[in-house]
Amino acid sequence: MGSWTSRGDFSLVRNHRDITHRLIGLFALRPTRKLQFGLSIPLVLQARSIDALTEVGGGPGDLNMWVRFEPFEDTLKILPVPSFSLLITAPTGIPLDKAKGSLGTGATGTGHWAFGGAVAFEQTIVRGGLEFGAEARASTPRRVDGHRRSPGVAWQGYGSGSYFLRPDVTLSWSGGVRGLTPGWIEGRSAGTNSIEPFIGFTGAFKVGGTDRLTIGLRSSLPIPKLGLSDQATVSISMTYTHIKQELPRIKRKAET
Repeated sequence: MGSWTSRGDFSLVRNHRDITHRLIGLFALRPTRKLQFGLSIPLVLQARSIDALTEVGGGPGDLNMWVRFEPFEDTLKILPVPSFSLLITAPTGIPLDKAKGSLGTGATGTGHWAFGGAVAFEQTIVRGGLEFGAEARASTPRRVDGHRRSPGVAWQGYGSGSYFLRPDVTLSWSGGVRGLTPGWIEGRSAGTNSIEPFIGFTGAFKVGGTDRLTIGLRSSLPIPKLGLSDQATVSISMTYTHIKQELPRIKRKAET
């Protein structure tokens, strides 16, 4: 689509095309109502062209794990319900310095372990819900070309809303901003901040018993001065979720 400069100027890219496909296997386990463990395993395929040069590559991506803790029951009616998550990324992908090809399409991971946390607040309304949250991840350093390097802290803040159109159809929107702080080389700051504002829309449809099909569209907001030192992208996602067993519903006492 285009990119922002370090001063926030935005320009369209005419001779550069970048397409990335991710096939992600996601597994989640909720042993109790307040605790959830998750794991996602991506397979990445990339195609990139610059002028007359075209290249295709791919491979396994970085493994993501999380633990989500919800200390309060979802029966709160006035205050938003908070949740807290521990985030871990394992460098199972191929980093850029070890990837084959001249355009970097073989790079499917960062090569760094990353650890972080997230907090979210959810509020149920009459026919939908609202959620606001933020997360941050810091990466461990590793030696590249004889120097200890690490990327900056990746962060994100977002807000989303959902509307229950029918018992088997949910429409959602989201918007926010994500970014990356300057990295480090031998303990010294290197690079610049990057910022990307985004907006997204999804539709979730119940399939059969408890399965769900979710189709989403996410796009950067290609507006000058809103972003810094980053690319503007458009992505389409399709997710099929199979729920093996649902937790029992909370019994609510009849109000008098």
